[in-house]
Amino acid sequence: MNSTGHDQILIWGTGGHAKVVADIISQQSQFEIAGFLDDAFDSADTNQFLGHQVHGSREALPRLQDEGLRHIAIAIGNCEARSRILLDVQKQGWNLPVLIHPHTSIASDVTLGPGIVICAGAIIGPSTDIAAGCIINTAASVDHDCKIEHGVHICPGARLAGHISIGQESWIGIGSTIIEQTKIGQHVQLGAGSVVLNDLPSNCKAWGVPAKIQSK
Repeated sequence: MNSTGHDQILIWGTGGHAKVVADIISQQSQFEIAGFLDDAFDSADTNQFLGHQVHGSREALPRLQDEGLRHIAIAIGNCEARSRILLDVQKQGWNLPVLIHPHTSIASDVTLGPGIVICAGAIIGPSTDIAAGCIINTAASVDHDCKIEHGVHICPGARLAGHISIGQESWIGIGSTIIEQTKIGQHVQLGAGSVVLNDLPSNCKAWGVPAKIQSK
């Protein structure tokens, strides 16, 4: 904890989603950003991002823990990469807070796993269960009784009706719509603007209105 009275948090990532996560942290007023981490970091280019220090790549994690940092946010949009990193840092003893923009609507009985990011304008309905490392992006809505497995990314403006299940590390494209009682498998990539009327199996790419499987 620093002089402001807020715990410090490290952000893993220096891309667009990291900017969104940093903004949520600043809006929450719970944490202070202690800097960023990025495996693609090149000290010859810059050691600053959004005015904060880039501490280097994952090799810096033990040193940062020794310095007293305990909280980390995984700010990476890619589902598989985010899940892999989340599991790694959990094993190392890092805490992964749930980060929620203050301008959201979340039912009181929603279950949220560690490392979830919920962006501005998102709506989550009652009796919904969202597992670790998911992103509920800007203005997305997840209605009642949905089950979202770990590492899923619900992209901006996507709409999920009630009683939908989505398998791990699936990508639900921007502005897409999924009707009620639908099951989406694992590692599914759903194209932007799609309308899903039927279940989708694991490991497929689908898009269109209505959505059709384009490849596996």
